[in-house]
This record gives sequence, C-alpha cells and structure tokens, in this order.
Amino acid sequence: MGFMIYGLEAAWISPTTKKLQAIDSPLGAPVSNQEISLLASISCFSSALFVPIHSLLADRFGRKWIVFSITIPTILSIVIRIMIPNLTALAIARVAAGISASGIFAVTPVYIREMSQDNLIGILGSLSVLMQNLGFLAMYLIGAYFDYFTVLWIYLAFPLAMGVLILKAPESPAFLVKRGKIDEAYRAIAFLRGRKTDDKEVKTEIEYMQNQEETFSNLPKVDLKAISSTTSRTEMECEFPPKMEEDLTHVRRKRLTTEMGLVCLEDYPYTVSIRLHGKHWCGGAIVGKQWVLTAAQCFDYVSKEEVSVRMGSVFRDFGGRILAVTDIRRHPDYRTDQYYPEHNLAMIKMNIPIMLSSRVQVVSVATTGSDLPSLFGETIVTGFGSVVTGQIREGENQELRRMIVKEMSRADCRRMYGNDYRLQHDHMCLQSVMKGVALCAGDTGDPAVHFSGLNRAGTLHGIALFSGTEECALKSKPGVYAKVAYSKAWIDKILNNQDVNESADSGDNTIPIDI
Repeated sequence: MGFMIYGLEAAWISPTTKKLQAIDSPLGAPVSNQEISLLASISCFSSALFVPIHSLLADRFGRKWIVFSITIPTILSIVIRIMIPNLTALAIARVAAGISASGIFAVTPVYIREMSQDNLIGILGSLSVLMQNLGFLAMYLIGAYFDYFTVLWIYLAFPLAMGVLILKAPESPAFLVKRGKIDEAYRAIAFLRGRKTDDKEVKTEIEYMQNQEETFSNLPKVDLKAISSTTSRTEMECEFPPKMEEDLTHVRRKRLTTEMGLVCLEDYPYTVSIRLHGKHWCGGAIVGKQWVLTAAQCFDYVSKEEVSVRMGSVFRDFGGRILAVTDIRRHPDYRTDQYYPEHNLAMIKMNIPIMLSSRVQVVSVATTGSDLPSLFGETIVTGFGSVVTGQIREGENQELRRMIVKEMSRADCRRMYGNDYRLQHDHMCLQSVMKGVALCAGDTGDPAVHFSGLNRAGTLHGIALFSGTEECALKSKPGVYAKVAYSKAWIDKILNNQDVNESADSGDNTIPIDI
C-alpha cells in the first residue's frame, strides 16, 4: 500500500493545479506557475535527503517500524493541507510527503524482499509498480470529480489504513535473525508461510538466514578508501569471454558459463585444489580462517608433509597461492578398514591464516541435522577433476568446472547402485541435471553447495565421495556425497580449537597470484 500512497501523492499536484490557480482557490488567492513548480518539486529534495537516514534507521530499529513510521509524515502532510490552507503550509506539507516517499522506496522493497518466498519475489516486485500506477489512476479520478478538501479526506484514509495494517504484520525474519531474536524469527516465518513454528520448511529458512548472516559477518570490511580505489580489470572480470548466461540466483559477479561448465572463481571462492606431491589430488572447500574440509579417503596412507593446497586460482595447476599443510584431522569415526566408510570427512589445516579476497572466501557449513533443500534454489558442485577420462591428464582441462545437481532419493540411489556401493546413514546421492556430466578422477572431496535467493553466499551440504566406475562421460549413476550436517559438531569443535603449532616454512609455500 505504501507504493499506492506514493502514487496518490505524486499525482496529487496534477488535478489540483487548476483548483489552486482558480479565482476561488482554496488558499484564498490564485497560485502562480512558479509557485506550482515549487510545490511540485520541493518534495523531491526532502526525499533525497532522507533516503540514507531511513536506511540507517531500518537497520537499527527494524523494517516494520520504519515502514509504519513513514505513514506519520504523510498523515501530517494531509492534515496540514486540510487545516491550514495557505501556500507556506502547503510547501511544508509537500516536504513532509517527500520524507515519506524516501522511506517507501528505501525500506519497503527490503521489507517485502526479506519476507517473500523465492518464487514470489518477481510477482511482488512487479506488484509494487502496479500499486504505484493504481495510485496515479485513483488520484486522477477523484481529483477530477471532487473538490480540493474532499480529495484530501479521501486520500487521508489510505495512510491511516496502512498504519493499522502494518501493525498486524510481522517484523522481517532476516532482521530478527540478524538481531539474534531467533524465536521471533520462527514465529514470523510461520505466520508468513501459514505453517507451525516447528515445521521443517520454517526451520530450513531460518537456518539459511543464520548461515547467510554468519557468512556476511566473516566478509572483509570495506571502507571508503577501498570503494574509491581503482580495481584492475582482472579483478573485476572473468578470465574468459562469456558464451551463455543462465538465471542462477547465487551468481554475484560477471561469470562464464559454457557447455563444458567453466565458471568464474568469484562465484565459488571457497573451492580449492588439494595436491599430493605437487599435483592435483582432491577437491575441498574453505570452511575456516585456516581450515579446508574434504573427504577423509583422500588421506589414506598419506602424510601431511606430502600435501599442499592451491586456492585463489581458477586454474588447477597455476595461479593463486599454494599453502603447506600442518595438520590433517580425519573424523574420529572414519575407518580405513571399511570399504564404504561412514563420516568420510577430513579437516586440513593451512600453515598460515588464509587471506580472504574476492576469489578466496569461507563457505558456511549446513547446520546439524539439516537436509538439502529441494523446493528452492540450486545445488552446485565445483572442482578441478578430469572431464571425460578416468585419469587427470597434465596440462589438459585446467579450468575450474561446475556441475548443477539435484538430489535423488536414497531408495532410487540404492536400486541404481545395487551391490556396487553401500549407502551409509550420512550419505546422499546427487545427480547432474545434464547427461554426460559426472564426478570423475580428481573430484573426490569436491564441495556441493546450495544457493538460493535467501542465501546467495551458499551453504556447504556435501563432500563428493564416489560415482561409479564407468568412464566419466558415460556415467549414469548419481554421485555419492558425505552429508556435512551430520558432522557439524565435529567441524565446529575443530574450528573453535586452534591449538596446532604453525609451520615454520610458510613463506616458502606462497606463490604470488599470477592469474
């Protein structure tokens, strides 16, 4: 309704001009063209001044109460025009209306976006434009058939109704999560979705909001100096010319998408190449300031001295930085004597803290017991493995690739694998949405991250383990992944206990970025 009120106010001057310039003007004397121009434009100045103020207040006090508060200047504006019909009062009233308009455009879209389901964002976005135009139409109609004061009394009903209705609306769930008011956020989501607070969908949305807030809090701080500094071309663009665009909700930067699945590292900056004796061995994901999560089977009979990690490069064998490994911690319940082990996860520690940038970022880990959402968003697997053969060929297929996947039910996955693989309680099956694309040599440990409109930074749900024995391009079976949510407590324990000594030779293992 806020956008309709703006439409009413913006259109008000048009049918009113003739009345104000008439001999029997409600202001007592006809208004000149210059004065009409002043009345029409003065609200724009006050609106521009108050946009940053409303934005700051919304972050401090909440979206709902700022949306409610913007009805107050509108009501005062109309009352002033009714009670004090003179030019000065009319100018003050238009200034007050401009203050409301700034809040409508600065806060209302954020409030609507944070309460909306992904599949309704486009509809609600266009609805705001529709309501604004309905406001124009309504004012033109009532302005044509009613006198000056009657129009204002009719207009007054709209902000009064909006104020009453907004009191019944919940606060933005995202704002409540940001403020740590989780119980209130559960109630808000349940109210908006028409579900109970213990509903699985409600829990999933709150968990994503928490993960997103955690990710944003870990991002490097940006100051005015950083914003005003000149950024090089290679930092802002992908390494390749784009061939095709897709409507994926998680993409944050200009990106490459080709038929082979090449991508920009800025979209998946958590992806790393784990190396054995200097050559790519497994994939992994950055989950802490010094830690990478991958598959435990990558380190069967392997020592930490043999392992290094390349990060910050879109290429498998050059660019970015290579860091040494000072510790490898496999899950305590992982067993090498099992052919289909449970808890097939390992945390590896870098010799120095990871330097975050646009191409190197921490990804949030799924909360304990959470499942991969199936009703919204998309799940992306990224890695540097082979493409069509069962081995990594040096110098070929260097670029980071991605695979868009969907989850297959455990029953269907078991039927497809038969006796070839035994699914454990912490396994899930993910299959590419495109035929001929599957996990291959070097893809063990690749991260499976879910993105959505609510969670554009992504949440890590799976680590790749196995996908059958056929040639990669011929695989029809889904990949088997370890569900990291089942091991979240173990991961958190390691991340919160930094007790391993640093490596003394860290400087020897750093390679300048040369992408």
